[in-house]
Amino acid sequence: MNKIALVTDSSCDLPVDMLKKFDIEVIPLRLIYKEGEYRDGVDITPQQVYDRLEEEVPTTSMPSPEDIHAAFQRLEEQGYTHCIVLALSSGLNGTFNTFKVISQDFEKMKIDVIDSKGLSWVLGFLVIEAAQLIKKNIPYRTS
Repeated sequence: MNKIALVTDSSCDLPVDMLKKFDIEVIPLRLIYKEGEYRDGVDITPQQVYDRLEEEVPTTSMPSPEDIHAAFQRLEEQGYTHCIVLALSSGLNGTFNTFKVISQDFEKMKIDVIDSKGLSWVLGFLVIEAAQLIKKNIPYRTS
């Protein structure tokens, strides 16, 4: 039987309780301020970002390759046979391509990286739809 993991990036803007409910792995984007860099949702909360907006608007960057690799490694070690990655639009940054490149390092787990062509609620909606299909044990299509 297939054990399917679902991975996305923090631009999906889904609440933590929903991510936990569906066991969704979230790879954090990076927020860059003059004094340093933070992993979205890990080192800095949305409220903290909001509170700082008047003094500085951060720039963003794709997740670190190390964070992506570590997540795939962890999922593979947990016995997942398949992984669906729903990524931030490839037209906005390099997250999609980085997921694609790193996925090639994993032979035991089939990883399908999908370009959501969106972010925020668009990506979040797709992630929840995929999570519900996984929860219903819809067969994983391999073609």
